[in-house]
Amino acid sequence: MQGFVKLLCELQKQHKITGEEFRENRTTWMQLKPNDREVLVIRLKQRLNNETTITNKPKSQPIIKRKL
Repeated sequence: MQGFVKLLCELQKQHKITGEEFRENRTTWMQLKPNDREVLVIRLKQRLNNETTITNKPKSQPIIKRKL
């Protein structure tokens, strides 16, 4: 479990998961069987190696100029 928590910490540090996702994954880990835990670790490691990060910024909308 300690290695799994380190993986979650690294994901959160790199802004790839939120605090809520951290807690959800930790809870899920405790409820899973060992084989299913391996699948979860593989999925999270893929996410760690993925280049995308979470941004909480709303997408900006284009400015519409109206004729008066």
